[in-house]
Amino acid sequence: MRLECDGIQGIQENQAIQEIQGIQENQAIQEIQEIQGIQGIQGIQENQAIQGIQENQAIQEIQGIQGKKQVI
Repeated sequence: MRLECDGIQGIQENQAIQEIQGIQENQAIQEIQEIQGIQGIQGIQENQAIQGIQENQAIQEIQGIQGKKQVI
């Protein structure tokens, strides 16, 4: 009986460890997803910055064209 009880306890302990590992894996996945979410936001911000630069360049080009027209 004692050996059987010890065996059952050992199985239960293993199951508890597996459950804890499963929770840790889920947390790790969530952390990765959060990081990816942050990177996605950063990517959007980078795109916005690039768009801002492109808009500035377009404005400068327009101003350059207007400057040339005035010279003529």
